[in-house]
Amino acid sequence: MSKCAKPLYRSIFLFQGFGWAQRSTIYHNPAAAISTTRQVGPQLVLQRGHSSMVGAFAFSPDGEVLATGGEDWTVKAWKVKTGEMLYSLAIDGSWHFKLALSPDSRTLAVFIRSGIAQIRDARTGTLLRTLDSGAEPGAIAFSPDDSMLACGTADGSITLWNYRTGRRLRSMKAHVGASGVGVVAFSHDGQYVASSEGEHNFGKPAIELWSVATGALINTIRPQGEIDSIAFSPDARLAALPERDGSVRIFDVESGDERSRLGSDRHPAHRLAFLADNQTLAVVTGTYGAEAPDGEVHFWDLRTGAWKGALTGMSSTHGGLAVSRNGTIVATGGQDGIAFLWDRKTLA
Repeated sequence: MSKCAKPLYRSIFLFQGFGWAQRSTIYHNPAAAISTTRQVGPQLVLQRGHSSMVGAFAFSPDGEVLATGGEDWTVKAWKVKTGEMLYSLAIDGSWHFKLALSPDSRTLAVFIRSGIAQIRDARTGTLLRTLDSGAEPGAIAFSPDDSMLACGTADGSITLWNYRTGRRLRSMKAHVGASGVGVVAFSHDGQYVASSEGEHNFGKPAIELWSVATGALINTIRPQGEIDSIAFSPDARLAALPERDGSVRIFDVESGDERSRLGSDRHPAHRLAFLADNQTLAVVTGTYGAEAPDGEVHFWDLRTGAWKGALTGMSSTHGGLAVSRNGTIVATGGQDGIAFLWDRKTLA
């Protein structure tokens, strides 16, 4: 494997526009900053961010805004091109929340620990309304046609909302008696919702497929072996499950068949993210622990099983992972309070 993009520099509270460097860095913890800087391109913007681990990311579909969530109990929104912070929101005494941005890039949903989904203006952070799902958050997703919001909770429920009016459309009892709903995704046509217990369940979770129109359970898949993370493709047709040897199993959600297994790395696979093309998978690998200097983000072609390159130099594997809709910008976060933005075009 030789196609690796390594970071060119680290900078103190600096954010850089893309096209000039392979990675831009926002230091969210002043104590973690490195004293030397190397300027690679123009328009560096001084910006302060979170003060602890950055575990949640959401890109707007138009690629202009990145929302980040940290253990400092705040959500912040940034202009991707310039690094300007649009706003910062204090989140009701908890860092355990989920983020999603609507398909039209105008709405930010923040699903907080009390079970409330805050519906906000994505450009200003203004609170528009709240949706009460009644239990701790596990997952959140907008429907492709921008008409619904799905909220999966720790009690095993999935609630579908008309988020514009605040009307509850229906609720499904999924994964009752397990660790709750940790992942939800709509199918491309919006007819189905796929769900699973999600990460860190350390058990034998089920993947369930639900009818949006009726709330009926369509199919259940029970993969062999223990898994501690899962990701759905944007069209909800595929599910990716990581293994301790760094390999990843790919399942067909409707049939339950295992379609392929991607090659292994020397370290366990942790977090996963599909790109919007439904054909590329990003996989974070590295040793377990808060500090993982060997952390890498690998990219795989799901059609051929070919390795497409890696981003190296992550400081931790414990934070969040997100990829912009056009697949060129990758956001990763770590236990050290640093959020990294990578330009994936440098792998080409």
